Amino acid sequence: GIYALLAEAHVVEAHAHALLEDRPACGAALHEAEVAFDRRETGERPDWIAYFDEAYLSAKFAHCFRDLGDGAAVVRHARRSLDMDGRYVRGRMFNLALLAAGLLQRGELEHACVAAAEALDLAVGLQSARTRSYVTDLRRRLAPFAGNRTVAELDGRAGELVSAT
Repeated sequence: GIYALLAEAHVVEAHAHALLEDRPACGAALHEAEVAFDRRETGERPDWIAYFDEAYLSAKFAHCFRDLGDGAAVVRHARRSLDMDGRYVRGRMFNLALLAAGLLQRGELEHACVAAAEALDLAVGLQSARTRSYVTDLRRRLAPFAGNRTVAELDGRAGELVSAT
């Protein structure tokens, strides 16, 4: 469990660097996260960190790249993050929202709308502050495309979700 915990600490550090727009420091912390992750003993993970798998690590990488504005890297890691345990519905919703954000950064509005719609489908059954924050973030990212009919429909659905929870 110690190396999984160390990997988690490094991705938290990387995300802080991404938020500060320090690309080199973020990259160094992500590298350290990968090194620690590769050293973990998969068969000996304690229950309290069992969630920390390759899909989870990929999602954390996607968050960093989203905040750095690197849509291609977001999409690559977000797609990897979707290869996850199906029991984590909330996590899947978050990862689909990340994918939508990356696709928007790449200018792929149609594909972003598909991922956003899937995220909103999952969000319907969820009630948490984090779910609301991801839905609100999706709305903010889609707002510049409000003239698009599909985006307008998604915004309406997202608005209902945010006000219902």
